[in-house]
Amino acid sequence: MNQCGLTGGNVADLLEAMADYTPCRDLHLHINENHLEQGHDRLAQAISQSLTPLYMTMQMLEYKEEKNFRLLVQAWTQNISTRYLDMSKVSLPSEAANETIAAMQSMLAENQILESLNIAGEQAHLEVANFGSGISKALTGLQRNKSIKMLHVEHQKLGMPGANALASILEENNTLEYLYCAGNGFTLQAFTVMVRSLATNHTLVFLANMEEDRVAAIKAVDREIDSVRESGGRGLTMPSKATVTNVKRTIGSAVSGQLPFSSRGSNSPQTQKKQHTDKELAGMMDTISENWRREMAVMQTYLKRNQHLAKKRLVAMGDDQASTTSSVYDSNEVTPMGEPDRQLTLTSRNDDDNEAHDEGDEGMDEALMMTRKLAFE
Repeated sequence: MNQCGLTGGNVADLLEAMADYTPCRDLHLHINENHLEQGHDRLAQAISQSLTPLYMTMQMLEYKEEKNFRLLVQAWTQNISTRYLDMSKVSLPSEAANETIAAMQSMLAENQILESLNIAGEQAHLEVANFGSGISKALTGLQRNKSIKMLHVEHQKLGMPGANALASILEENNTLEYLYCAGNGFTLQAFTVMVRSLATNHTLVFLANMEEDRVAAIKAVDREIDSVRESGGRGLTMPSKATVTNVKRTIGSAVSGQLPFSSRGSNSPQTQKKQHTDKELAGMMDTISENWRREMAVMQTYLKRNQHLAKKRLVAMGDDQASTTSSVYDSNEVTPMGEPDRQLTLTSRNDDDNEAHDEGDEGMDEALMMTRKLAFE
């Protein structure tokens, strides 16, 4: 029932009618791009009373008043009938206020029925939808959540604060299995923080490989390098101080565990003029790419380990119980169950297409050896 001009009151009527008919509970209701802000109080009441079916998709909702969206979030906090909820690409009049962020944090912490939640934003040329910088704080509610197995939070401009929040969640949460978080402006440092948090996490079987973020990070460094060349020429002429500062900052944040190259060695004017040669800048780009590859290899090792453990748990549970547990993921477009294996395949292909450095090959070989060892344990 997408783009049908439905109001919140209309959807409330529909939910009330469906609630009296048991087979309707096992349905997937799509109400994307409707005018739900009209009669919104009735819709929120129907949701809080758990009149909703098992699956609900309400994408691309535009709110003129943020308080109405906050009311919707509070209603979902109380809901105990829906296990799959897609509330992605929601548009608010401005960044989510502290009250709304607090409501989202409570929903993630207190709703112990939802198993799959999509609160992804949208980043396109003509359309931008995200909750703003406060979303990182809201996500910390997942530290107390015991039901959500799948989370979509793409294109929410999480950045480093969001990476830290997700890392803390992965260190404490033992329920989440699938995490889709690409397109959030993650630098290599942010990606590394998330990957290392998997060391103590034994349940996550899929984590986006951040290819989109990797490409964006490389392009950002490329732009800064071009800026240096434009301001200083192709030779060794000293570029402007402001431009050099930008390059230092960008590369320093892009290369995990690596000091900005201008901080090493002599700081004399003659030495500084020689530090920004094309050869050194190219070397830094290679280092960034290599470090991304290394972190991806480490990530795949942890995910493969967790997939092996998940298979053991399913075998221990028995076929009937395992089938019931995974049923929520098999409905319509929720997510393909083979996605983790597909990710491993794609990463392997990407690695084959890149020219390998000796140190990087050693890291990849070590990761693959660990993976094979885990597979035969």
